Amino acid sequence: MVKTIAKKMTPAPQRRSYSDEIKAKAVAKVESGESMTKVAADLSKELGWKINLNNVSNWVMKAKGIDRGEGASEPSPRSEAPVPRENKALARENQLLRLELDYLRKKEAILRRR
Repeated sequence: MVKTIAKKMTPAPQRRSYSDEIKAKAVAKVESGESMTKVAADLSKELGWKINLNNVSNWVMKAKGIDRGEGASEPSPRSEAPVPRENKALARENQLLRLELDYLRKKEAILRRR
């Protein structure tokens, strides 16, 4: 019998949306030389809730027109997955080589006994 553990279902936290004014203010402060960490802390105090450093970073990148690679059409060379057909062929070849090696080891053992 399989027992299942019941988990308390808690509602997912609501995502905050920030006005364009807040975003522009953050970008202007960063461009004037303030650190993103300080800008996030200052805005958090001003608004009364925590603004994540990643939000400020995203706003600055978007304002500069830098694509962060999210949803990019071409994967980077490091993240390219191997071709599945090639994987299957290599797996078959690997299996064949293991069988041949096993056969040769057994044959060697038989010849040593003589």
